[in-house]
Amino acid sequence: MFDYISISTKNAETKSHIEKFCINNNIDIESTVSDQGEILNSGNRIAYYTGIKIIFVFNGCVKLMFSLHKLYNDIHGVLGIKNEPMNHDTFDYYKLQYIFNWLVFNFHIKPLETYIHQIEFGFNLTNLPIDTKSIINLFISYKGKTFNKLETLGTGNGIHVIFPKYYRFKVYDKALQYGLPNPILRIEYKALRIKPIENKIFKGDTRLYKLLDIQTWKDCKSYILEQIDFCIIFDQFTPLTI
Repeated sequence: MFDYISISTKNAETKSHIEKFCINNNIDIESTVSDQGEILNSGNRIAYYTGIKIIFVFNGCVKLMFSLHKLYNDIHGVLGIKNEPMNHDTFDYYKLQYIFNWLVFNFHIKPLETYIHQIEFGFNLTNLPIDTKSIINLFISYKGKTFNKLETLGTGNGIHVIFPKYYRFKVYDKALQYGLPNPILRIEYKALRIKPIENKIFKGDTRLYKLLDIQTWKDCKSYILEQIDFCIIFDQFTPLTI
C-alpha cells in the first residue's frame, strides 16, 4: 500500500486553483520576505492543509507533500488514539482512486501533468505465529549496511537502513507506534528520489497517473519483496506458544 508521496506540477491552472483554494479556506500562505526584508524559504511560499504541505515554488511550480493514506482517513474522520489521522489500516486501490478524485476536484490536479518525486510503499503483516519484536531483532543488515534503531516511534520497536538522498528500508511494529493491542509488522520502502525505481517500477514514466495502473502495484510488491532478499536475517525463530 502507498503512503507518503511528494509530487509537483508546472500547470499554471492547477497552481492558480490551489492558491484560490487556500484563500477561500482561510489557509495562511507564508510570506517569502521577513519583517526585516530577508528572503525566506528560498523565495518559496508554503501553506498547510489537512496534513498536506503545499509549496509554491518561485519558478512557478507547485509541490505537494503528504500521506495518501492519512489524507483519506482524515477526510473520513478515521482517527487514531491521539485523535489524529492514522495509517495502520488497509489502504487499497479504491481508496487511492478516491484521493485522486479529491485532488482533481479540490486542487485541479492533472495526473498526466503531475510528477512523482518521492514515494513510500510497503505492506503490513498481522496474526503472525512469532512476535514482531523477535522478528525485528533478527534483521541484521540490508545491502551491506547494519540496521539502526528507529528513534521516532516513541514506545514502538523498529529498525531502518537509509541511503541518504536515495532511499530508506524500514521494518517496524506499527501497532506499538499507535498503541494498538495486536502487533502489526510493517515492511516499508521509501524512495527519497524517484531515480532508483524510475525504470524498475514506473518504466520511465513517473507521472502521477501511473499509481492507478494495477501493474505499478504489482511491480511495487515484487520490488519490496526483492529488498527483503538483500537483507541478512538470523533465521532462528521461537514460535509463540498458546
